[in-house]
Amino acid sequence: MMKADRMDEPGVSAEYWAAWFWERAGGRKGFPADIGYAAMSALEVYIEEVDGLTTRVAASRAARNGAEAEQLFYVVAERPLRGCIVVNRAGVGILVEKSDHEAEKRFTIAHEVSHYILEVKRHHERAAYRLGSE
Repeated sequence: MMKADRMDEPGVSAEYWAAWFWERAGGRKGFPADIGYAAMSALEVYIEEVDGLTTRVAASRAARNGAEAEQLFYVVAERPLRGCIVVNRAGVGILVEKSDHEAEKRFTIAHEVSHYILEVKRHHERAAYRLGSE
C-alpha cells in the first residue's frame, strides 16, 4: 500500500506503478507485450474496439450503463478519438479506434492504462492507506 503523496516520493514513481501493473498481470511475456490482455488481467477493465470512435460515441457507450450522456455531450466538442476511458456501472472500459494499426492500438491502450493507474488507482491506494481498507 502506498504512503506517499507526490510523484517523486517512494512508491509513487512510474517505475513503481509499472512494476505493480506487470506483477498483477502475471508478468510480461515477450515483446510486443499484449497490453490489452494484461490490462484486463491486472486492472479488471474491458477493452472495446470501436469503429469511428468520437467523443459522442464514447458518451453513448458510457450512457449504456447509467452515465448521463446528455451531460457529457455538452462538456466536450465532438471530435475523433484514438482512445479513451469510459467509467459506468458496468465497470471501467478502454475504448480504442478499431481501424488503427495494431501497434497504435497497443500504444493507445498503454496510454489509457497509465491514465487509469495514475489518476484513479493511485488515489484509491492513497485513500485506503489514509482511511483504511474498509
